[in-house]
Amino acid sequence: MELTVERKSTQKYRRSLTSAPDERTSSKIMGIIGGTVIISVIGSIVLLDCATCNIGRKGKAKKAATK
Repeated sequence: MELTVERKSTQKYRRSLTSAPDERTSSKIMGIIGGTVIISVIGSIVLLDCATCNIGRKGKAKKAATK
């Protein structure tokens, strides 16, 4: 006779699905700094791309005006 336990009903499995809260000030600051860096990098890429697109539009408008 073999005993089996359903894996998904164990406490170990349930704990593996949740994270423990971390109330340390240092972890909060690191999270804020990390988020700020990521947003800054993505924002600068978008702004540079917008500037490039704007330059391209101005060049096309000049070519159309001279024709």
